[in-house]
Amino acid sequence: ILNSTATILRAYTMYRPLRVFTFLGGLMILLGLFLGLRFFYLNYIVGQGTGLIQSVILSAALLIVGFQVLLIGLVADLIAFNRKILEEVLYRIRSIELGAVQPGEPSTGTAQQAPETPPAPPLG
Repeated sequence: ILNSTATILRAYTMYRPLRVFTFLGGLMILLGLFLGLRFFYLNYIVGQGTGLIQSVILSAALLIVGFQVLLIGLVADLIAFNRKILEEVLYRIRSIELGAVQPGEPSTGTAQQAPETPPAPPLG
């Protein structure tokens, strides 16, 4: 079950990278904001914030890491889009090499078979 779960998560991350990384980065940013607001509230509004410097350090680390995860998501989304374009280019090149699509003819998305030539009549 663990192997199947890892494979499913890997495939989902490969085909929907922006959604996955936005969720993870947003979660880290929200947690960092919560800890920062908690420190601000306890230290400046209530006045009981002595010894909460760990919250500030953890908040800053989570905010930085969350922002970096969002940026990684953008890069991963661009790489996924580039991969889709390369797959289409490879398909068109193979279609041209097989003679299924003539150069300059728009691709319909499915390969067309080249017309067969009739067999030559027997000699003699």
